[in-house]
Amino acid sequence: MLFGIKLYVVTYCIFKKLKKNIIFVLKIIEINNMSSFTDSKIFDLIIYTPSDTYLASKVKSVHIPSAAGTFQVLVNHAPIIAAITNNGIIRVVNENDITSQYLVQEGIAELHSNQLTITVSEINTISYKND
Repeated sequence: MLFGIKLYVVTYCIFKKLKKNIIFVLKIIEINNMSSFTDSKIFDLIIYTPSDTYLASKVKSVHIPSAAGTFQVLVNHAPIIAAITNNGIIRVVNENDITSQYLVQEGIAELHSNQLTITVSEINTISYKND
């Protein structure tokens, strides 16, 4: 019985030390992830085609057509990588509240640290208006 109590005490002490270390590491991870968050309402958008950079802009929101359906990206969105569907429409609201729509062929969208990078095989502007 005494051996069992000693084993329990040793295990408990090791667990407490590990728990403190794990919590410390999680707090560091949380602080590092929070450093990419911003109070601003805008983020960076870059659209590439095979030939050049089609668009580089500060934007408020982007609607992206994906295989799972259209989704919206706002500032501080979680990192994501998504395939863009063929003949889909990307809707962009820039920092001046001007809405643009682009017809795109297949591509990929990647968002990380408030920078959205879209690479498409072909893109055409279909509308441009003030909201």
